[in-house]
Amino acid sequence: MLHEYRLKKPIHAEQFDGSKEMLDKYPISMGADGFGTWYNILTVEGLHSLYEGDWIVSDNGDYLVIEESLFRRTYERCD
Repeated sequence: MLHEYRLKKPIHAEQFDGSKEMLDKYPISMGADGFGTWYNILTVEGLHSLYEGDWIVSDNGDYLVIEESLFRRTYERCD
């Protein structure tokens, strides 16, 4: 039978903007190639591509990346 579910607890999240402050705050690596600048972040799922506008979700020192459109559909601000 199909049921509806809600996330059980609030999360801490910050929208990635490519700033030096965020590069220093999170385990993010940055590089450049012929196509532009790229970012990777070490998450609980391993190394993950990160784009400006993505959301970094933190939980007890572990990180997840959620794409902007999915984040907006899934979460609402509660503070």
